[in-house]
Amino acid sequence: MNIIALLICIICSEGDWDMSEGRPGDHPLTDMLYHGSNIMGDEGDVLIRNLVESKGLRYAKDWFEKKLYQVPYDRVVIISELHKLNEDK
Repeated sequence: MNIIALLICIICSEGDWDMSEGRPGDHPLTDMLYHGSNIMGDEGDVLIRNLVESKGLRYAKDWFEKKLYQVPYDRVVIISELHKLNEDK
């Protein structure tokens, strides 16, 4: 595990926003950000990375989990909302 993934795991395990140990399969965001998994497609993954850089990991995780687990899940709507969030930097 690289140092960035380790730091993320330590930060994210504090409080109520556990992202487990950062191993592949533990959480979609650590899978995407640190293990190179394609979670939201190329465009969505870039937008989520931009969101993490601009608004922080905690904000991105909270937002991502609300959208990921909404029913019905609509990738097009999520991508559109990510574009808007990234424009509001």
